[in-house]
Amino acid sequence: MDDRLELKGAIIGMMMGDAGLSKDRKNAHLFIGHSRKQEAYALWKKEILEHITSVSVWYGESTARDDGKLHQVMRIWTKSHPFYTGLRQRFYHANRKTFDLHILKRLTDLGLLLWYLDDGSRLWKENGHIPSMMLCTDRYNYIEQLSLQKFLHDRWGLIAKLNRHGNAWRLRFAKDEVEKLDK
Repeated sequence: MDDRLELKGAIIGMMMGDAGLSKDRKNAHLFIGHSRKQEAYALWKKEILEHITSVSVWYGESTARDDGKLHQVMRIWTKSHPFYTGLRQRFYHANRKTFDLHILKRLTDLGLLLWYLDDGSRLWKENGHIPSMMLCTDRYNYIEQLSLQKFLHDRWGLIAKLNRHGNAWRLRFAKDEVEKLDK
């Protein structure tokens, strides 16, 4: 990946999804956990991240909080680097992962795809048709959800509705919007 803006946009998409940033002594590193069933996808992310610095992979087992079962997992993490330190300063406030308009404006088509692959799901009807798509944005508060909703509309023309999910919110896209995303 030669285009630095595309690279940064892809990493921002990972951060909007499952990736996190942790500070070491001097700089931060990026980390992502996946099920072993998603190994090819995780290794694709690793290839993207290797354009910044080296990346390590760990394979193991982890007990899930929700069902108490043992799962085959993998984790990838980058070497610490000033680039990730700068991202961490933008993404984390009071140790809470968030975002700002500066970050969103750097999200690229590839970044949106990576975010969708991490946090998106298609909701199927019994007849096999896709009635909608959900983007699980539970970690963001209501005001942040409104910002995401507006940004996605302004940038890609996507219309999302806010759906309550327990105490959180998620972005839901109707069938016509899903068709736009597929292009």
